[in-house]
Amino acid sequence: MSLFEQIKSHVADDTVSGLVIEVEYHPLNGPTSPVAPPTYAGDDQNDKTPRHALTEAAFVPQASDDGWHTDFQRTPDSTPRLAQRVVLNSHAAQSGRSETATWHQQKRLGVRLPAIIVDGNPAARTVKEPQLAEALRHTFSTWELAHRQNDAWIKFATAGDKTLVWQQEIVGIDNEADPSQVKSLIAAASAERADLLYRYFPNSAIYGFWLSSGVAARHRLARAYSSEIVGFGAHPVASGATKLDPTGGALNTTGVTVGSDGSLTVKTTATQRTRPSLAGFGQVPAQSATHAFVCELILEQSSLSLQVLRSLHYPDRRQALAATTVLALLSLAGHALATEDGFLRSGCALVPIDERWGWRRRGTRSPEPLPVADADEIAQALREAIAEAGQAGLSFADPITLTFSEPELEIIRQRVASDANTLTSDN
Repeated sequence: MSLFEQIKSHVADDTVSGLVIEVEYHPLNGPTSPVAPPTYAGDDQNDKTPRHALTEAAFVPQASDDGWHTDFQRTPDSTPRLAQRVVLNSHAAQSGRSETATWHQQKRLGVRLPAIIVDGNPAARTVKEPQLAEALRHTFSTWELAHRQNDAWIKFATAGDKTLVWQQEIVGIDNEADPSQVKSLIAAASAERADLLYRYFPNSAIYGFWLSSGVAARHRLARAYSSEIVGFGAHPVASGATKLDPTGGALNTTGVTVGSDGSLTVKTTATQRTRPSLAGFGQVPAQSATHAFVCELILEQSSLSLQVLRSLHYPDRRQALAATTVLALLSLAGHALATEDGFLRSGCALVPIDERWGWRRRGTRSPEPLPVADADEIAQALREAIAEAGQAGLSFADPITLTFSEPELEIIRQRVASDANTLTSDN
């Protein structure tokens, strides 16, 4: 049985709740090497101490006889063992990695995906400021924006007639939509109109969305694909760094300012805003702090809920099965492509050393094994599924392209001007 046939048959089986995936990682430098988790803002903006998603006492998973980490490690008296747990990549970050990888590797997958695209190049050709033009030479899609089709950069873009998307009149959408109907399309695509969701925003059907304001009917859909990379038994490692200046440094009493044109002005007195260290001059000492952890176990646990995908409503059962099969394979493609890239951030490069895929069926304790497929095998199955959905009357729409509106240009212009006037050394 081909992978496409396996996925389709399990999608059609209501006793199958979903697919689960586990990936065990080692740091690139070996299991005893520290890894750097993401940092988060604290309550006090002036407190520069790194903040991590750290749980002081959490259960540590133990692999059962079938290899799945479905048991707890236990102490000699058989109580579950507790240890620190640190998040190395959150649910939101994992979703972003998967869908961005899917969008950027369409050629490898052999598919053309629907999206709303904001193209900054037309605006870049009209502005006179070189730095602003450089900032505008950027194109992004609903597969890359944090809020997908509901993102502010979509809502307040324009189709070229100076009318913002969110100023458009709401009209009925049957099947086809053009740039002048983007607001109508966003307002209509929902779990109740899953045909539109599939045709224009399949990533939102997989990774979730929330249309919370600006329209009469608010739509919300939970993530069908959920994933997290966690370090269990996390032991903190303190480190620090001092930026040295081979010239001997600069006096803290020397004032340094950088002009918007890149010019440098030096004065004999300094203020808090003109200290030389802010422009990268001089030696900059840093305090020691916890920036990384050595972890006993690094585990990525992912799931695809067929129950969420089955909650979408299509015109008929044939379309529902065909679309759900495509969406399942799209999520698996994103997962496989993201797993190929184990680099999360500076200080956190991971190597997958063990991987298992399985179906969760009601009434059973252990997943039913699914032979691990690589991205190319998934791509072949995805193309077959898209073709079958087309025969059922469902197809992906061509991308819709928007451009920056004048208000969005001003937002970017002010940011570029601020960046030009602020040169801070990151040490």
